[in-house]
Amino acid sequence: TDELIIINTHTDGPNAVEENGGLALLALAQYLNRSPPGTIKRSVLFVLTTGHFARPYVPSIGGFVEAHPDLIERTVAALTIEHLGALTWESSGGAKHAAPADVEIGLAISGGGALNALFLESAREEACEPVVAVKPNHIERFFGEARQLHQAGAPALGYIPLPEYLLAEAPHGHIDKVDKQRLH
Repeated sequence: TDELIIINTHTDGPNAVEENGGLALLALAQYLNRSPPGTIKRSVLFVLTTGHFARPYVPSIGGFVEAHPDLIERTVAALTIEHLGALTWESSGGAKHAAPADVEIGLAISGGGALNALFLESAREEACEPVVAVKPNHIERFFGEARQLHQAGAPALGYIPLPEYLLAEAPHGHIDKVDKQRLH
């Protein structure tokens, strides 16, 4: 249809948690591809960008927004997916971490209203808690890759758990801190 849903993530980061949104986008694309004809009510655009950590040199989703105002104008919803399956790890001296305590709380950041309600309903149905939906009171507090979509006027929701090791490097890329069931 002329109405468009954007599903996006970034593809640069230092570890397996920071950098696993692409897996979700591929899984969603496969799922939608298997859907019977006529069941998908809107066009879906998957956007995987780089540059999340290199702004302003590589513009990431902001560059996509700037280059494609026609697509943003048609967008009825945008979903940004980052940091799936993150486990909560407690610091125990220096840069070391203790055994995982639980899954990291997931934040749904949007302009509020229907998107937040839909996210919370979906999370409860899929037993994906703990989650919280927040509506920032200022654009600088709307963080993650969804921010530029929101600023451009697209109804955007960013799902973004924020574990303390998010930007840390590790020999195995922190793959041991990803809960496979939660990731799925």
